[in-house]
Amino acid sequence: MSTPNTHYGAEALCRLLADKNSIYFLGIGGISMSSLALLTHRRGLRVGGYDRTRSEVTGRLEAAGIPVHDTPDPSHLDGFEAVVYTVAIAEDHPEYVEAVRRGLPLVSRSDYLGYLMLDYQSRSGVAGSHGKSTVTAMLAEIFTAAGRDPTVLCGATLPAEGGPVRVGTGKDCIFEA
Repeated sequence: MSTPNTHYGAEALCRLLADKNSIYFLGIGGISMSSLALLTHRRGLRVGGYDRTRSEVTGRLEAAGIPVHDTPDPSHLDGFEAVVYTVAIAEDHPEYVEAVRRGLPLVSRSDYLGYLMLDYQSRSGVAGSHGKSTVTAMLAEIFTAAGRDPTVLCGATLPAEGGPVRVGTGKDCIFEA
């Protein structure tokens, strides 16, 4: 059985995560989770995570300085102050169970994405059945060419970035919803 989404809301998440300097990601190898981890890492927080499968994505995270574990071990949580998880993680996953035991704040991927969006004045989510990654990448190129320097979280590799995330300095965030 998978874990449920959290529904804290913006104000509660701000209080919950305000003083946290280290976040552990359960399911870090997924394209969306890896983007959130990279964005968090580039904001200066300590990041680590678990994924059951090594891949090009986890290799990219490790190359960026983010440790990724492929075997669960509760000690991996040592030194981390909060956990972001994908709902694909089972409630009996050893690291999830340990986070609950330690009383660490647990935040689902979708809630954490919403929390990160609070830092941007303009937030554009791309949704639908087909073409989300393509449209997200096109918007990234358009905003960049217009000099807006957006942050982008895509469900596929952005050709100009060599990965699924672009960390900009502008007030815009474009994300695949």
